[in-house]
Amino acid sequence: MGSVPLLKRQDEVAIAKRMERGHLMVLKFYFTLAHRAEGMINVGEELRNGTLSIKKIIQFDQKS
Repeated sequence: MGSVPLLKRQDEVAIAKRMERGHLMVLKFYFTLAHRAEGMINVGEELRNGTLSIKKIIQFDQKS
């Protein structure tokens, strides 16, 4: 341990800020993903019970 220099105050602050930004990015990603998954589940339920048409979701090729 004695061979590793200690961080200066400004270095510690910079590392703490980077960690906080990373933490916020992870939280944002998690909640965005959870929101999208919930939306997909709701669409599936609407398709199953007939309140939503598949034609509203998927664009079919008119040439076929």
